[in-house]
Amino acid sequence: MKKCEYCETVHPDNQASNPHYCIARLSERVEKYEAALAERDRTIAEWKAAWETENAAVKKAEREIAELKAERDKAIEDVTILTQQRRNLLDERATLKGEIKQWELIAVAQVEENERLKAEVQQWKDLAFAQGMKLKMGEAHDET
Repeated sequence: MKKCEYCETVHPDNQASNPHYCIARLSERVEKYEAALAERDRTIAEWKAAWETENAAVKKAEREIAELKAERDKAIEDVTILTQQRRNLLDERATLKGEIKQWELIAVAQVEENERLKAEVQQWKDLAFAQGMKLKMGEAHDET
């Protein structure tokens, strides 16, 4: 099994093509990142109060927060993209269903036309047979 290119998780077999599964995974990641950000914010506040002179540690924590925010923003962007892709797929599915219905109607009309043509061919065969019988009967009468 390979990881999904959108949500970077391994999907269960029954969820392989389900964008809702990706959205749920990405939403979980967003919640995780938001919780991590909240925790980082509390930690930074404690560091600033306790170690005013430890500016380097504070700067590092701020960089980490920025990275987490960037990851969160990327996850939100991914969710937005997946949502739009889902909408596009739903629209495409509706279009394809309409096309299938049109082809089904064409197929029904073609079957009806084929039946009509079969009946017409049979009428011509019957007529030809009847004409052939008349000719044979006429020849039989001429011979007597």
